[in-house]
Amino acid sequence: MLKKPWEYHADLSADRLQLIAKVLRDSRRDTILLHDPGAGDTSWSLGCRIYARSADKLLRAGADLWPWLKVISPPLEFIFSVGEVPLRFFHGDSDHPKGQHLRVANAEAHQLDFAFGNGAVDLIWRLCVETNAAGETDQIVLIGSSTGGEIACKYVIPPLEGTVMLFKPLRPQIGSGVELPAPPVTPRKGKQLKDEDEGKEV
Repeated sequence: MLKKPWEYHADLSADRLQLIAKVLRDSRRDTILLHDPGAGDTSWSLGCRIYARSADKLLRAGADLWPWLKVISPPLEFIFSVGEVPLRFFHGDSDHPKGQHLRVANAEAHQLDFAFGNGAVDLIWRLCVETNAAGETDQIVLIGSSTGGEIACKYVIPPLEGTVMLFKPLRPQIGSGVELPAPPVTPRKGKQLKDEDEGKEV
């Protein structure tokens, strides 16, 4: 029986994985609703938009709400960490990930060395978004793979129901207001002159 992700690294807890999977699932759903083949949208442009929006939402969530999520590499080669564990996500088959999906980028290798002392012996962690024929999310799976492509850990992340807030709520104003004196009210000088002129005989 395969070990759970948190049995390899405590940072990969079930609740954190559910939050990340929720962002990936919702980003895909919302972007598909905007897809318009009649206006020239293609499957390639849809994939690019989903990837960019997913990366942006994770980046903002890490900056504003989740201190345990850090961005290691910017969206064009989006690598983030959950605690000290570097992660990437891709769309595909979790049973047969392609070599390009398991390739370890320099920034990721550096994070592995930093976190675990010897990144060469640690697993490569990936979030795989599996979809149906319409492109909608079927399930999101976290896999831990060796550098040779052997999957040592596979965990289907249960969907998280409800709303995930990606922005800090507005904070109530602290402290009391400042009392201001009533402003002085006087008639406008121009109007007074006009009234006097109207009273004169011609």
